[in-house]
Amino acid sequence: MFLTRSLIETALIPPDFSESTFDEVWHAWPEPLKSEAATASPAERRAMGFDRCGLTTRTDDDSEKPRQYVVTLERGWSMNCFACHGGTVYGTLMAGAPNDRFALQSLTEETFQTKLRQGKPPGRMDLGAIAIPLGTTNGTTNTVVFGMGLMNLRTAHLNLVLTPPRIFFAS
Repeated sequence: MFLTRSLIETALIPPDFSESTFDEVWHAWPEPLKSEAATASPAERRAMGFDRCGLTTRTDDDSEKPRQYVVTLERGWSMNCFACHGGTVYGTLMAGAPNDRFALQSLTEETFQTKLRQGKPPGRMDLGAIAIPLGTTNGTTNTVVFGMGLMNLRTAHLNLVLTPPRIFFAS
């Protein structure tokens, strides 16, 4: 339980988007879902958003927060391990099970569109998704690319490289 609590309460990376961005992401949804969300209550829209993105509510006392993101005190949403490794087995949340419903590419595209509409700057996921797809179907992520990015920060002996990452563009 301690590890689970740490994973959902301790942000290890900067937030990908704010809670206010997620609360308005339905404006980027296709019809007829967008019209349905327009007439829904905020709680119903949040549930629709969780369902659309493959997010699950927490099993503890706070069902407003997704299990797959740490919600910071500033209401920023930082992805945690459960985004990819927090799925369900026979309807029961199971740490380590693949999240076969996670729609990372769609979530990133729709939060980016919402940020643009809100006048907010893009984040690392938004910029990364422009160059490299994050996944082509729900439940898949481009893990090979994540591994390449992480290994770019390590030496051959896996020591941490403390230099800014290099970005290469194909010509």
